[in-house]
Parts: sequence; structure tokens; C-alpha cells
Amino acid sequence: MKKDGDFSRDERMTSLIADLTWIATGWAPEPLMLEDSPLLEQWHWNTYPESADPALGGIVTGHPIRGGGTTIETSPVLAFGVSGNWVRTASRFYRLGKARADG
Repeated sequence: MKKDGDFSRDERMTSLIADLTWIATGWAPEPLMLEDSPLLEQWHWNTYPESADPALGGIVTGHPIRGGGTTIETSPVLAFGVSGNWVRTASRFYRLGKARADG
């Protein structure tokens, strides 16, 4: 099984396009599908550096590259689950825990 850092740019883009195509039809990932996705706690809206694209900041656990307990800024958010418990960024799905108190 490939680790996150082992996927080529083309593989990442293919996965992103497939996910966004499905999401556009009203599909949403089931909790079981997201269980290996990183969890973002104390999350808040931000903008991706050098752009106006929406992104999230927060404390991540289970990230395949950044590990756990690390404060991160995500890549741009491209889809936000209606249930409010997941996002699809340009690089991956994230499960969302509690938002930061000041939003």
C-alpha cells in the first residue's frame, strides 16, 4: 500500500477530480471511508498563502506526513460536507472535530 507521500502529482489530481465529480452529484463520504483521514481539531477558516482561496487551520492528528498534534494550515478547501464533519481540500479529505471557539 502506498503512503501519502508516494503518490505522484498525476495520481493526486486524478483522485481529486474523481472526488469532486462525485461530490458534485450529491455524494458524501461515509464515516467508514473517512476513518483513515486526518482529524482537524480547533479548526478555523483562513486563506491559503498568497491567494484568496479558503483554507483551514487547526491541530491535526493522523496526518500521513505531518503526524499528530501539529498545528497546520490545509491546502485550499474545495468541498465542505453539509453535515459539517468533513472537508475535501486540494490534497485530501479531513475529518472535522470541534471548531475553535472564536471561529
